[in-house]
Amino acid sequence: MKSQNKRMKQWKYIRDTKIIPMFREKEIESCELILNRKCTGTLFTGFAHRHNRSWYYRNPKLLEDFKHVILCCVECHAILDRNKDFREKKFKKLREEI
Repeated sequence: MKSQNKRMKQWKYIRDTKIIPMFREKEIESCELILNRKCTGTLFTGFAHRHNRSWYYRNPKLLEDFKHVILCCVECHAILDRNKDFREKKFKKLREEI
């Protein structure tokens, strides 16, 4: 099993070299969800994944798959993290059309 430090380096590399350029190319620069009035839009954004981090240990290539990543603000990300079924519903709505 990789150490926490190696996994963080791996994630940062994928984020910086694959995910950020992919989202820039698609011109996605703000929260894709806007779930409530607390949504910060373009402030404090990050990438939410379709599954929990441990799921991607067996499927590391999917960390960079567009169908597995959403750009969202910290407020909307917290809502996704609390409810697995709701998260899957939102991913299907945003990504299954592709």
